[in-house]
Amino acid sequence: ANRGMNALRAGLRRRGLGYVVALTALVSLLGAAGMYAFERAPEVEGGFGSFGDALWWTAMLMTTMGSDFWPRTAEGRVLCLLLATYAFAVFGYITAAFASFFVGRDAASRLQGNDG
Repeated sequence: ANRGMNALRAGLRRRGLGYVVALTALVSLLGAAGMYAFERAPEVEGGFGSFGDALWWTAMLMTTMGSDFWPRTAEGRVLCLLLATYAFAVFGYITAAFASFFVGRDAASRLQGNDG
């Protein structure tokens, strides 16, 4: 298990997963700040009362969990679309990185004659 985890870690590092995670954290924080600015509670019915609420909503949107709140302003809707599109792309990237890792290990295993 240790050897497999080390190989996975090295494979994901080669594919730049650390940069994707850092960029995703930055996009999440900036997206939450934008949503808090566009959809503030006093100005928008059911809007965000704090930055923490906006950050929670952004995290739920980006993990495709969804929420009972959807933006009501045009700016908030555009930002929501951009955040969802970014999250979809990152999810696809991570899925492809894992898949290529496992396909590569399977191919290497067949070349070595360890078909199990």
